[in-house]
Amino acid sequence: MTERSRYSPLVGDPGGMSVKLWGAAVAFVALALLPAAGLSQSAEPLQGDRERGRRLFEVKGCIECHAPPGKPKEIGPPLTELQQKQGLYQLAGRLWNHVPAMQEKLAERGKTWPTLSRNEMADLAVWLMARVGADPQGSAARGQVLLLKKGCLKCHAFFGEGAGVGPDLNRYPHYDSSLDWLTSVWDHASKMRAKAEQLGTEYPRFEADEMVDLVAFLKLSQ
Repeated sequence: MTERSRYSPLVGDPGGMSVKLWGAAVAFVALALLPAAGLSQSAEPLQGDRERGRRLFEVKGCIECHAPPGKPKEIGPPLTELQQKQGLYQLAGRLWNHVPAMQEKLAERGKTWPTLSRNEMADLAVWLMARVGADPQGSAARGQVLLLKKGCLKCHAFFGEGAGVGPDLNRYPHYDSSLDWLTSVWDHASKMRAKAEQLGTEYPRFEADEMVDLVAFLKLSQ
């Protein structure tokens, strides 16, 4: 069995995303060939600063929608809900889900999407109580199913299969560092949502630890 056949058991029309045709084969191959695999964590420490993260939360305008304790609740969940013990891949999933509502509110206020450098993201992650190595074990088997279930191949390719609007996920460079992945998700998600609207496709959301499972599979495929 080649690497391509093991990790990309796709048939049918990738551009049209014939998920029904793929469903049974994908589920069988995922469970039979890919046992639950842990998401290896980068040994790289998270060089973030909590105080810088607090100031960044204010400077980037996050505080306008996410009020700290003692302040009236604004548009989004309060800061106390955002600050929780979590891993960086978990935080990436939560930020990804946050994009549609945030984009709408920014548009209403005539504001653009706030950019975050890698170092700024490290500071913000520390402020939100996220740390490297805190993510749960990821399941590559579940991640393979999610790759199709979430419609990733409507925009991305995988081993050359798929729409190819975005980069081939097998060649994406940010799986080994959870901080790089988190930073990339923040930058990519807003563009992804705009592209989804342009293509008339649904913007995917990640429940629970699905983002962790998806990255576990993508890392294994490289």
